Amino acid sequence: MIISFSGLDGSGKTTLVKKTGEYLLKQGLKVKELHIVKNSFSYFVLHKMIGKISKKLQRNLENNLRRNDKKRLWGVVKKTLLFIYLLYFDLRYGWYKGNKKYYLVCDRYFYDELIQLKYLGIHSSFFARLYTRFILKPDLGICLNISSHTAQYRKPEFEKEYFEWKEREYKKLKFLYNITTNSEMVFEKVVKRKLDQILGIS
Repeated sequence: MIISFSGLDGSGKTTLVKKTGEYLLKQGLKVKELHIVKNSFSYFVLHKMIGKISKKLQRNLENNLRRNDKKRLWGVVKKTLLFIYLLYFDLRYGWYKGNKKYYLVCDRYFYDELIQLKYLGIHSSFFARLYTRFILKPDLGICLNISSHTAQYRKPEFEKEYFEWKEREYKKLKFLYNITTNSEMVFEKVVKRKLDQILGIS
């Protein structure tokens, strides 16, 4: 089964991934936790390869995604790496979908990456349609909705406008369970109940 948690920075995704993984392990099931962003090809290239060679070069490349004169070129590179990663994910982890003995619990999902591309201004309707077509719909996909104010309080390194913009975008994810509450309540009232239904636990 593929379980994903999406939402703003500071919404409690990582906490829920750990709680979900621990609960499934207690049921004697096979569990793999995966951070979609930190396991992506672009993250590996930028942080693990280029970042180890030169932090300055890494920062310059990141800044290029925000510069209009450089955005188009680096945007194509980022989208290409992301699409290849999506196909790789489908091939490597696709067998988890619908499998009640093996669980892949994802911190963020490919919907989050699409929102990030849109935020950076390197999103296109053609790419979005193509990309979305290949996203494996999670067996249980949850989008955690917290206010932009709360998110900024928890993650003060990001600007207010960043959270306000993304808050609006996440609310458009109608095909996911949109939950507005704290992570503890989400696990007990939503995640655990859904898992118990899947596992046949009364």
